[in-house]
Amino acid sequence: MYDSVHPDVDESGDLHLSSDGVTGGSSEPVETRLIETDENSDESISPEIDQSTVDLLLDFAATIGRCSEPAEKRLTETDVNSDESISPEIDGIAEGIIGRRSEPFEKQLTATDVNSKQCRLSIPKEYVAAAVSPLLKEDEDIRRGIPVKVYDGEWKEYSMTLMHWSNKIHVLKEGWMEFCTDHGFLALRDFVTLMVFRHRRSDGLCFQITSRRTDTVEPVKKRRNLNA
Repeated sequence: MYDSVHPDVDESGDLHLSSDGVTGGSSEPVETRLIETDENSDESISPEIDQSTVDLLLDFAATIGRCSEPAEKRLTETDVNSDESISPEIDGIAEGIIGRRSEPFEKQLTATDVNSKQCRLSIPKEYVAAAVSPLLKEDEDIRRGIPVKVYDGEWKEYSMTLMHWSNKIHVLKEGWMEFCTDHGFLALRDFVTLMVFRHRRSDGLCFQITSRRTDTVEPVKKRRNLNA
């Protein structure tokens, strides 16, 4: 009597053979037959096929490893670490300090600006009107004097006072001579660029002052607007 669960025996009890003598007509999935053959057979998978498969998998894994990092991330890191990028330290400090700000303006240092007896940096009134006044609060009065923080190009901090000096100029005083001495400013040859801003955290009025040195030994024509 035939086994009723034999995959190659039909209801009539006939055993079906394929043309090459191998049992056919089975409804059992090919994957299952292969697995059963592998588990129950003493013969292992062909070494040639196995090694070839391993080599392909290793090559594929290596390729995936080289390409697994997103292109956007690689590009970002390259940009950040390139010589053309902004210094992360300076940029980070500026980002944490600068809030609302004005357009920067430049002036040539005069003999009185670097005179220790004068002890002040003069700021023409047109610059105050264009760059300082728009950032002032209602309770801040230049005539009475406004305490300000002044930073140099390396973000070293100085305490100064911004106040009205005459009808034509305003001045930064008190801490100015320390700033002037620290940077070795020279009359006429040094040009300072001033940027006025509100501190991002304290909302206090601040300046950043940077400079450039030239071979100029004569006063230059005064710039009448911030975009000149």
